[in-house]
Amino acid sequence: MILLEIGNTRWKLAALLEQELNFIEHGEGLDNLLRRLTDYQGQQLLFASVASDELNQQLQQGLTQLGMVFVQTQTEAAASGVINAYADYQRLGVDRWLTLLAARQRKHALTAIVDVGTAVTFDLLNSDGHHLGGWIAPGLNTMQDSLVARSQRITARIDAPAEVLGRSTEDGLYLGCQAAVQGFVKQAQVKTNEVSDLPVDWLFTGGGMHYLNTNGFINYEIRPHLVLEGLAVVAADLG
Repeated sequence: MILLEIGNTRWKLAALLEQELNFIEHGEGLDNLLRRLTDYQGQQLLFASVASDELNQQLQQGLTQLGMVFVQTQTEAAASGVINAYADYQRLGVDRWLTLLAARQRKHALTAIVDVGTAVTFDLLNSDGHHLGGWIAPGLNTMQDSLVARSQRITARIDAPAEVLGRSTEDGLYLGCQAAVQGFVKQAQVKTNEVSDLPVDWLFTGGGMHYLNTNGFINYEIRPHLVLEGLAVVAADLG
């Protein structure tokens, strides 16, 4: 089975072979994705998407033309040992839901999940599989883009400056937004320790992990394909 994650910025492909997840590649753009999927015509595909309804419809049309049998997974109130904290459970992003499913299969312990991308999210899952809730904030690039859009005199840079303190407006903007994301994660650590005295396992994922410093975290793993791991859990449940 082919697994597909469509995020706000890019997509990821993986193959599930005998319950083993094999990452294929990531990219951007629907046309590029459909061209890549021509290698898998006629196969089964399970996908999760946080993209617009319009893009999802275009994707489904393309998959149909490729002769692929596909299912789009959605957030549920409860599944695979996880109970959603949201009263309106469908409002929890499917990407966050899938990271919870993946975390639950990994270990039955108090687990904090941080996903750093277009948005940065934090979710807490207790040892009984209850999702306790979480936070959402703009990611580094989203923060930069927001300020640039409101100013005539600022541009953004895409790579990290060498300095700790910016010596140009662009450097200062990048470093300030980076510090905001770092502060988000640090505050998540503080609040998690207030919620429980139990040891916490931290799982980090997302395309923005290269600018996040994990110093100060003891029990942690960086799992770059955590959403795809969650899709693999759904695939196993589908049989």
